[in-house]
Amino acid sequence: METLGYITASIVVFVLTILFITWIARLIAGKKPETLAGTVIPELRQGFDISKLYDIVYSGGNLGSQFIERLERVKILGYIGQENEGSFKEMYMRSRWLVVTFADGRKGYLMPHSILSLQESAPETA
Repeated sequence: METLGYITASIVVFVLTILFITWIARLIAGKKPETLAGTVIPELRQGFDISKLYDIVYSGGNLGSQFIERLERVKILGYIGQENEGSFKEMYMRSRWLVVTFADGRKGYLMPHSILSLQESAPETA
């Protein structure tokens, strides 16, 4: 009978330990909501509507660059390239590039980390 009591106690302790570890993991993984001036800002679970036109503010190369360009009314087509693509001597082709088209049909290739802001374009006025 004593052996059965030890086995039962061991199973109970094991289950309680697993439940405790699961509870701690959820506590650690739980994110606090973003706040702005004490107000909780909800997280939107939506992506960009790539059927729309966008105005993009772009820094020519890196975030510390003095060269800033505003690309107006461009359509986002998608990405080309793969993560960590290219060799050391081809640094300009590293990573992925965002592909956009301009109103005249030309394509532009942008380094995603150099995009400073993205805004839906205002509707064209006649």
